[in-house]
Amino acid sequence: MSLTSTSTWSSVVRAAYSKDFLDTMIAKGIWIKLPNFRGDMNVVKGSTISFPVNRRLPRQVSNLTEGVDPSAITAAPTEVTVTIIERGFVVQRTKMLDATSYTDTHRMVSRQVAEGAVDSLDYYIRGQALSNSVVVYPYGCTSRADLDATDDLPQYEEVVQAVERASSLEVEPFDDGSFVTIVHPIGVAMLRKLTELTAVSEYSDPALLYTGTSALKGNERFPGEVFKINNLRVVSHPWGKVYLGAGTPAQSPTTTTAAIAVGATSFTVANATGIAVGDWLTIGTIESGATQQPTTEQVYVTSVNGTTIGIQGAGPNFGFKFAHDSGQPVTEAANVFAMPIFGRNSLVGYYDAEIGREGQLDHKEAPTAIPGRLWNYSWYWVGGVSMVDSNIVRAEFATTMGVHGAP
Repeated sequence: MSLTSTSTWSSVVRAAYSKDFLDTMIAKGIWIKLPNFRGDMNVVKGSTISFPVNRRLPRQVSNLTEGVDPSAITAAPTEVTVTIIERGFVVQRTKMLDATSYTDTHRMVSRQVAEGAVDSLDYYIRGQALSNSVVVYPYGCTSRADLDATDDLPQYEEVVQAVERASSLEVEPFDDGSFVTIVHPIGVAMLRKLTELTAVSEYSDPALLYTGTSALKGNERFPGEVFKINNLRVVSHPWGKVYLGAGTPAQSPTTTTAAIAVGATSFTVANATGIAVGDWLTIGTIESGATQQPTTEQVYVTSVNGTTIGIQGAGPNFGFKFAHDSGQPVTEAANVFAMPIFGRNSLVGYYDAEIGREGQLDHKEAPTAIPGRLWNYSWYWVGGVSMVDSNIVRAEFATTMGVHGAP
């Protein structure tokens, strides 16, 4: 009679864990789908690797002279330096959890690990993608701080102009001749208000306007794609970039007067003048340039009592998602959403072929004095992504909406 042991069953669990992990990675990963990856790090070694990106040869405007051999021209690719990094984390599960819970802990943990892996990779890639040089603002604006929620919402001609900037810079489009942008839902909401967009939907494909799903067949869509403007495919995703409170301030920023704990539903400020119920406040340093502020967050004001502000946030108990020190900036200003326009070679990268593009996961018993009490669920990735600066155009517009937390 054979014995079904822990070691026998763990291989079955690992297979199921791998499937749940990959299903979640494929469904939720969005920025990781954009880079032109090469998985040959084991062939080309180094902490930094050059990725060749071809550019068009110089235009030849002179006629050949009969009998004269023309001079050779240089065909040199643009080389982008990709810095190799490693990312990973471990979630630990106890045997006691299995013994006392009806929850399918293996599936729950595997999906959480996958979501954490997606978040880590997408956040990293998004940071690389948004550090480009060519930025398009609404007419009359020269910086993000110039944008307000009255005059600087997206206009159809401004969006089209940004796409044409990409074309004129010879950004290489995808196979169908289109470009792609990833936009946060509050930005998509602003774009849906464009009369030019709604008119096209009404008269060409009403199902797209009312259901978000086209009744027309034959065109492949990018994951999460909601519509096209000109030849720009617009992808709606919660990890589209929003610069929290980066527009024109409604009044001078104030500061926190005490530390804020995760989950807190109120906080105190030095000066509450101008703050009212229904406002959206940004807590933390406002992003400038291409910097990312991972713990800057936005909250919705539910009460104002002197200098004590009640809020609703994206953290536990609908409170703050992150902890904040005393003296942190508190800003009321329009949010700004980004429309980075990408083509085939806008983002390039490498990954370790043995580990894989999505990374390597593992599920194994942790070494402990009492075997089987602790189990490790881990994710590990080695690779790097860089932008091709000349192959990205980023448009930025104000929005009338706020967001909970830190997208």
